[in-house]
Amino acid sequence: MKKLIIACILVCATYGIASAQDIKGYKVFSLGDDFEKVYTQVRETFSGIDIATDGQPGGGTRLFVKTSTESVGFYFNREYVLCRIVVETRIDDDYYSKLMEHIKQKYGAPKTESNTPSKPNVWSSGSRSLTVYTPFGKSVTVVYADLALQEVDKKPFPPLRVDVKSY
Repeated sequence: MKKLIIACILVCATYGIASAQDIKGYKVFSLGDDFEKVYTQVRETFSGIDIATDGQPGGGTRLFVKTSTESVGFYFNREYVLCRIVVETRIDDDYYSKLMEHIKQKYGAPKTESNTPSKPNVWSSGSRSLTVYTPFGKSVTVVYADLALQEVDKKPFPPLRVDVKSY
């Protein structure tokens, strides 16, 4: 009987670990894609929206898109490979709890979990991470990153902040 219980626990634990997905990226955008592919996907996904580009400290570039409900920054390293996606989304009262539940179902339990703005919720898989910052005002920031693709010896990219009044 003991062996059966242990076997059931191991199967449940294995299923829980196996059911968590790898961190790939946001919507159709995958970390590790090249600039041209991401630019084409941005034009298709956000059709009719202006796309801004700018250089970044230490090299690389950023594509930036702003809709009525979200702002998305796509950060590329010096080799023009997508290494970070920063999404800032306007939220209502229960959006954050639904977002967190969805992410937990998709990626499993976070590596660190917090309800304070100074300590975000972090999921990690290999060199990739997903960070969800506790809501500040009426928006929540979600960051997808591949640390292996970022230039770690350079200053980190500045955080993407959007004034909610601009919506």
